[in-house]
Amino acid sequence: MAAWVMAAAGAYLGSQTSWAWRSRACERWGAAARSACQAWVMPGAVWQGSTTGLWSGGIFGAFLAGLATSPHRRSPVSQKGDRPDASQD
Repeated sequence: MAAWVMAAAGAYLGSQTSWAWRSRACERWGAAARSACQAWVMPGAVWQGSTTGLWSGGIFGAFLAGLATSPHRRSPVSQKGDRPDASQD
C-alpha cells in the first residue's frame, strides 16, 4: 500500500515539477502566445514528469515498505552476555 501511495504522490509531484520547469520557456512570449505555448508544452511535460515520478515514487515506497515490514534482527554482539567483558547485572 505504501508503494502505491508513494507512486501516486511521486506522479503528481513529478508532473507538476516538469510542467513548471518546461513552461518557463514560454515566458518570453506575449500573453496570448504564452497561453498557447503552455497548452502545447503541458501534455508532454505531464506525461514525462508523471512517468518519472511514478517509477521513482514506487521504488522509494517499496523500499520504505520493506524496511517497515522486515523482521528486526539483533546482532549476536549486541546481545547481553555474548562478550567476555560484558558486566552481569
